[in-house]
Amino acid sequence: METIKIVHQIWSDKYQPLPAFCQELTKTWKENHSDWDYILWNEEMLDCFIKEEYPEYYRMYNEFTYDMQRWDSVRFLILKKMGGLYVDVDYECLENITPLINNATFAIALEPELHGAQTHFGYAINSALMYSIPNHFFLDRVIDSIFLDISNVDLSLSKLSYVLKTTSVEMLTCIYEHLSISDKNQIKLLPAKNVAPFDHRQLNALKAGVENDELEKCLEEAYAVHYYTYLWR
Repeated sequence: METIKIVHQIWSDKYQPLPAFCQELTKTWKENHSDWDYILWNEEMLDCFIKEEYPEYYRMYNEFTYDMQRWDSVRFLILKKMGGLYVDVDYECLENITPLINNATFAIALEPELHGAQTHFGYAINSALMYSIPNHFFLDRVIDSIFLDISNVDLSLSKLSYVLKTTSVEMLTCIYEHLSISDKNQIKLLPAKNVAPFDHRQLNALKAGVENDELEKCLEEAYAVHYYTYLWR
């Protein structure tokens, strides 16, 4: 199957321009995918896209409790309509990612083992990096969960917990966990060693200027690095 060569990234500029270090990271995706189209979606583009392509979701999209729920949810709608690779702006590309997603109809990043161990399932998937063909069934499952089932979530949760359960990691992992074996076989889980080589502990060491064999080894099979900046918080 031919790869859909579009890189999508999102930065809502309603509060501030894209930070300088994120601008540098976005360049790494363009440089390593020079034959791909590249789209950085801003607030106006996102609003127009939802209004024109998914008017049935427009009201709820604008009424989410937190902005991050909008930025989480719209990425699935973009991929459903256009396909391609979505990646967060706090991600660095080390090399062209095509070999990882070759022949996949849907591929998504696994979290590092340490992060996954802290969830109910013992593993976690993260939409910070994912690839899809248009109209993939998993996107439909996720979109239905976001826009139809959100009323079942406890409103007393903290902002982080609420977002994780409604539009992010916990929601995604739960949907995947309950798929049939045949459906799971249509989804490629990208190993953390390839797309999220550092866990939080290791990233804290990196930020502190630590250099050692453990951190070097993490990069041996990495195509990309997620820095987990949590700018939305």
